[in-house]
Amino acid sequence: MIRAILFDLDGTLADTEPLHYAAFTEILRPDCVELSREEYFTRLIGYNDHDCFAAVLKENGRDASAAHIEALIARKAASYQEMLRNRDVLYPGATDFVRECAARFPLMIVTGTLRAEAEMILRRAGLRDLFVDIIAAEDVEHGNPRRKDSSRRWAAWVFCCDSAPQSAPPSRSSSRIPARESRLRGAPVCASSR
Repeated sequence: MIRAILFDLDGTLADTEPLHYAAFTEILRPDCVELSREEYFTRLIGYNDHDCFAAVLKENGRDASAAHIEALIARKAASYQEMLRNRDVLYPGATDFVRECAARFPLMIVTGTLRAEAEMILRRAGLRDLFVDIIAAEDVEHGNPRRKDSSRRWAAWVFCCDSAPQSAPPSRSSSRIPARESRLRGAPVCASSR
């Protein structure tokens, strides 16, 4: 029985990946780094901003210090949020689908995007109040969904079940995300993702 539905945001409910790519290329240009569309969409899609910048800068022999990456993340966030400001980015039918799901199940967003960006997208679509919570890039240590120890997966589990499986890796998210809805504890979860 489905007790809750967890949604990814970018590329699942919202067609935002082309905007992320545009913002990354704009922000990397001053570092003399050219990021091809093919490279982004085949290899880097799904990385959070920190992990994407860190990988690309290191691979290109550029400054990958924490301070530089944080500055790039702030500039990318401003650029991306400006691109989002007046755009409807949800896929056709996504709004209706989310509303239908919310009528039957608790919903949550689990995304590699920044919380402010997820909030902006959901509020613009009039959907924010339908989600119990958002686990965003700031809540996890690793945003790459290909990593076996991706904290995003475990944060969602902890949120829904109020305990992590024995094999859960330690992460700052598992200690920060309480089970806010008692009806979710111990519940099987149906997740929508790419």
